[in-house]
This record gives sequence, structure tokens and C-alpha cells, in this order.
Amino acid sequence: MSGRIDWVDYAKGLGIILVVYGHVMRGLISSSVELSRSTFLISDKIIYSFHMPLFFFLSGLFVEKSLQKDFKSSLISKLQLLVYPYIIWSILQGSMNIVMASFTNNSTSWLDLLKITYEPIGQFWFLYALFFMFIIYQATRRHFDILSLWVFAVVLYLLSPYIDVFIFKKIANNLVFFISGSLLVSNIDLKVDLQKILAHKYLIYSLLGFSALVYILISIKLPPVYKSLTSIMAAFSGIYIMVYLSNKIASFKHANFIKRLGELSLVIYLVHVFATSGSRILLYKIFHVEDIFIHVACGTLLGVVFPICVFMASNKLNLNNFLFGMKK
Repeated sequence: MSGRIDWVDYAKGLGIILVVYGHVMRGLISSSVELSRSTFLISDKIIYSFHMPLFFFLSGLFVEKSLQKDFKSSLISKLQLLVYPYIIWSILQGSMNIVMASFTNNSTSWLDLLKITYEPIGQFWFLYALFFMFIIYQATRRHFDILSLWVFAVVLYLLSPYIDVFIFKKIANNLVFFISGSLLVSNIDLKVDLQKILAHKYLIYSLLGFSALVYILISIKLPPVYKSLTSIMAAFSGIYIMVYLSNKIASFKHANFIKRLGELSLVIYLVHVFATSGSRILLYKIFHVEDIFIHVACGTLLGVVFPICVFMASNKLNLNNFLFGMKK
């Protein structure tokens, strides 16, 4: 599979909006702004049940291409795409958290910046985990078929409640979705055959199943393995729904802005916390705004728009390579 696929960018666009919204909500619940805990819990559980698995799944769609390169070339590519921005933006965001400690919900210290080689700061765990998933895939795929790797990843997911190290737990919780993307590509042509499995009736089944599974996760205290089993089914249901919606939205010309958000999803992911935190501080600390809807609307909008403005400015100043590891 080569070239960009429109619906993938649309899926990333929808997904990154949910990422920003989720971080806005979590920032508010950790602050002094009044927010109904039941509203937060439902919203949080719905979004976090599938939005990061979605990004790992989308990344996995293209991982087989890395096998066409020698390991050294592939490693250099991933160092530039994932590790370099991870380091740059961990330092920038970590430094901001320290300087603005009296205004934010974060307790980052200068020592934490020295730990980023093994302990990611904030949302940057995604880049850290994704890099090692590429390494794991490169090391194992040449010796095992994809289905065997997928079965192993499922077992790892079910056992993840017993893993105590944060980043290992994150990898265990998401490797199955990464490999699922590769498994899908190995069985169908995304540009030709995907529509065969995107039927309206399957969407209805997925919506009903997703709703029931999320309800169970919210209302019932399950044993660890059963909770993992319920969570993985909810994640796959959510991913199916997002893939279906992305395919449908991709046919609307006026939705091109969502595709553009998808193309810039990494930039938004790296930069958005500066805007969401800034919005909350400005509204609450300076203007004393407590209306939750204003906070959510402004925080989400700025969390999406501000990173794009930073990207456009850096592009004009020829700083994209320095800030994001991207060539102009």
C-alpha cells in the first residue's frame, strides 16, 4: 500500500479533535472549575475507550512498508519522525509546566525532564510507545506471521492489568491495535475492498455493542481480565465506528478541513497542551469565567487552531525541521 488514503486522514482529523477535547475535560476536572463528575466520567470513558487505540490502529496500517527498508534506514526514519519531536516537545512542555506551576495542574520538576528517556511527560507517551512498537514489529515480523503476533498482542492486552511499569503498560494496552492495522492491510486492499466490510448493519451492531460495553465499564466493577476483555471489545467497536464515519465524511467536499487536521494531527498532538492550558488559565484566573461550556468550546477550538498557527509560522520561518522533524 502506497500513498495517502483520504479516509485515514479524516479518521486522524476526527481522532485529534477527541484528543484535544479529552485533555480539555481532564484539565478542567483537575482544576477548580466546577464540572459534574458524572458528566465527566461518561465523556471520559467514551473517548478514552477508543481514541488512542484508533491512532495506533491507523499507524499499523502502514507498518509493513517499513519492512521494505533495511533496519538501519527504518530506524533513522522513526528517530526523525517520532523520537526527535518527542525530545524537543517534552523539553518545551515540561519547561512550561515548571515555569507555570502555580497556574497549572501539573507538578513537573526539572528532574522529570532528565527522566524522559524512560518516563514520558504528559501525552508524549504515545510517541514513546509507538516508536518501540515499530522496533518490536521490525524485530519479530520477519520471524512470525502477523496473525501469531496479533494473538500474542491480545494475550498481552488481557494481562496488562498486572503490569506496573507505566510505559510497559501503555505498550501492552495498545500493541494489539497497532498489529490489527497491519493484519487488516495484509488481508484486504484498503482502496478497493474496505467498503465490503463497512456495511450499515455492522455500524448499528457496533454502536449498540459499544454503548453496552461502555455502560458496563462505567457501572460494573469487573475482575481485571474481564475488564480488559470488555475494554478491548469496546475499543475495536469504537475504531470500526470511526473508520465507517471517516469513509462517509471523506465524500463531502465541505469536510476537507477535517482531512487537513488529520494531516497535521502530529503537530496538533505536540502543541495543543500549550493552548488548552493557556485557555483555562486565561478564562478562569484572569477573567474569572466558570461556565463549563465556554471553557470546553474555547479550550478545544484553541487546542486545534493554535498548533496550526504555530506550524504555519514555523513553515514560513523554515523551522519545521527543527520543531517537528519535518522538511518544508
